[in-house]
Amino acid sequence: MRVDHALQEGGEIPVHYDSMVAKLVAHGATREEARRKLLRAVEQTVLLGVASNQGFLADCLAHEAFAASQVHTGFVDAHMQSALRAAQPAVTQVACAALAASGLLVATARPELVAHGSSLGLRAGERQWRVDLRAVADGWEAAVCESGGTAAEIVRARVLRADAEQGSALVECNGAALPLVFATEGDAVHLFSAGRAWRFARLDPRRKKREAAGAESAGELLAPLAARIVAVKTVAGEPVRAGRVLVVLEAMKMAHAIVAPFDGVVAELHAREGGQARAGALLARVEAEPEGNPTESRT
Repeated sequence: MRVDHALQEGGEIPVHYDSMVAKLVAHGATREEARRKLLRAVEQTVLLGVASNQGFLADCLAHEAFAASQVHTGFVDAHMQSALRAAQPAVTQVACAALAASGLLVATARPELVAHGSSLGLRAGERQWRVDLRAVADGWEAAVCESGGTAAEIVRARVLRADAEQGSALVECNGAALPLVFATEGDAVHLFSAGRAWRFARLDPRRKKREAAGAESAGELLAPLAARIVAVKTVAGEPVRAGRVLVVLEAMKMAHAIVAPFDGVVAELHAREGGQARAGALLARVEAEPEGNPTESRT
């Protein structure tokens, strides 16, 4: 394997040029040998804190049509439409994110830290979970309940190996070993597992009621990654319905639709068609309409 990149600590990935941050090249005696090597390398490459198409590339390399050399300009349309949708973390990965956010993925973690139970909220993308942690005889028990769900899924976790300095761990979850790489960033934890990376934001329980009610902060539409703004489909002051596309971004040769999170009015609009957006930049803000004043979407 050959890996080319120019990443360094403190460096900035600019938005004005090609979005490629690294290049992986595999050599083999046959195409199939090179494909297998490249697939393993893509699945094992850890990139935290930067949105990428790593998982999508792994899905392409693993597809039977790609393995059979049936590759053409219509390959993505023909075989990979489902893979374009963002992968979702498994319940075991949510549980491990909760352990990492609580400082429990280290060899020195003490059971008394959560001996009487500890709860925290996590959010990844549009999904939210409540995780109740408690110590058990040989590790931890996590009751994971997704927002809007009625029942929690139980994950029994045992830390088999951990390296806090390197941010790596091997955790047994419900009997299966799960290698992890993790890093904390303020109130968030980045987790790499099974060839995918996620950012879990830790929710402040004091803000839970406000968020559930559609508070102002929940209406902020942020750029999920550095991208070019290819379309702006609204104006400030316009009433919008939940799910309506307001801004379209283009990054990594794919379009990303930014939609209204609920019925309301576009209170702020900062996106400009043809411009660039940095990751985390505020594109627009939607305010919920007061009850009794239903929103009508314009055409």
